[in-house]
Amino acid sequence: MKIRGRMPNFDEYLAGAMLANAPGWFAIAISSYLFEIALINEIALQISIMTSYFIGGLIGAYLVANKAYRDRVRVGVEVGFAAFILNFIFTALLSIPTPILYTLPELLMGGFIGGVISHRKL
Repeated sequence: MKIRGRMPNFDEYLAGAMLANAPGWFAIAISSYLFEIALINEIALQISIMTSYFIGGLIGAYLVANKAYRDRVRVGVEVGFAAFILNFIFTALLSIPTPILYTLPELLMGGFIGGVISHRKL
């Protein structure tokens, strides 16, 4: 009897997307406060937000891609794209102007690298 692996389901993709967005949202909250009281400048604000989205995408994609028995890089990119869609929906509902150039490349790169790391087991 052949043992069949399993692929992540919708709940795991959603959890990975929410986990991928959490560091970015947390960084926006903290960095905007620090920017408001003039402890960091605008460039540091942008770098911290972009880095946190990248790290969040990497962690979320890595954890979901570990559930897959095949196509882990594709699963990682799907998690990154799902995280972008979730971020786009939440920012549209809350009327927070978050540029797509911050979130889309960072979440997709993080998702891709998270999938590659999961595939190679580094």
